Amino acid sequence: MYKTFFALLLIGILYREWKRGSLRFVFRAIFNPVGLKIAGFSLLSLLTDPLLHLEEGGKLSFYLSKLGNVLGDADIVLPFLVSIFYLALLSRFDRVEKLVGEAISLIVLAALFGDLLKLLFGRARPYMEVGVYSFFNFPASFFSNDYQSFPSGHVLVASVLFAWLLMRFGGVYRFLFPFAMGTVVYNRLETGNHFLSDALFSAIFGYVIVKGYFKEVGR
Repeated sequence: MYKTFFALLLIGILYREWKRGSLRFVFRAIFNPVGLKIAGFSLLSLLTDPLLHLEEGGKLSFYLSKLGNVLGDADIVLPFLVSIFYLALLSRFDRVEKLVGEAISLIVLAALFGDLLKLLFGRARPYMEVGVYSFFNFPASFFSNDYQSFPSGHVLVASVLFAWLLMRFGGVYRFLFPFAMGTVVYNRLETGNHFLSDALFSAIFGYVIVKGYFKEVGR
């Protein structure tokens, strides 16, 4: 019931953004072949995947990892943003509503595209221990999260969110972007959910999407 209600709230936001005309800029930014090529250079890190293994660290590392998980979790990030959007809508804070609607549109559409890539690439997660280069595991990737390692959804969500904050507001977000990305990437590697190449592709692609979006809207 909750998921259905939340989905309806998201659809309502996306509909408003479509009426404003901003969704077409998001689509152009996501499907820009130049952006995909730039992010694709990160796949050179596939060569390092067999060499990099992170283990649980001390207390500080534990809390940083937990923070990284929260910052990249769409099930946490999106409900928070949706709540702000509707509060702004009801309070008639038009600027806040438009800004948050823009961020939600970028995150949702980027995450959906990331999910599509997961299905198409079908990469086994590290904890499956079936090999670093275990791609295209069909039809398992369509039914099991265990074969949806590439790209990292957590890193993609965090990258889009903090790149948007950076490019919209600048200031302190110049420092928060690399910090946030570091914690999320560390969490995904330390928990065995992703390889380095999964995370790097997502981090670069998220940034490129937002960069392309602002170029499309002329800012």
